[in-house]
Amino acid sequence: MTALSFEYLDKSTFPKMAPALFDILYCNMSVIAPSGQSREDEKRAWLNAVGEGLKRDARHIVLIKDGDTLAGFFQYYVNSSTFMMEEVQLKEEYRKKGILRKLYGFLLPHIPDTTPNVEAFADLRNARSMDILLKMGLSPIAEEGGLCRFRGSLEGLKKWTFK
Repeated sequence: MTALSFEYLDKSTFPKMAPALFDILYCNMSVIAPSGQSREDEKRAWLNAVGEGLKRDARHIVLIKDGDTLAGFFQYYVNSSTFMMEEVQLKEEYRKKGILRKLYGFLLPHIPDTTPNVEAFADLRNARSMDILLKMGLSPIAEEGGLCRFRGSLEGLKKWTFK
């Protein structure tokens, strides 16, 4: 790893960046939780969903870079009560390197202190993701359609990030 950095995606560049983002997502999810759909069908659905989501001011993508190399990305939104962690994807070679704490160290100053809750979903087949969410101080609150919904507090996430 060289100089790790984080930057917000300029939403106007999403069409240009989308193929690289989808490649990271697909490489991870085709191993962890294959959908059974073709790569092109999944890509089309993802492009549509994320493209529509990014039209909202509250939804953001943070690019995780190692020098000029895209190492991963993080997608989230914030409303009056919740910091929703929608998607975090890292290339295989960047896992288990402490990047998540650095990512949250970058993100938390951008999240209003008045936001009480942190939420995330994890695929029930993704034990590693669920374990990370537990370590971050989130607790499972429901299962919905093959996903486990987690909730915690912003204060708890801050404690995990800066410990």
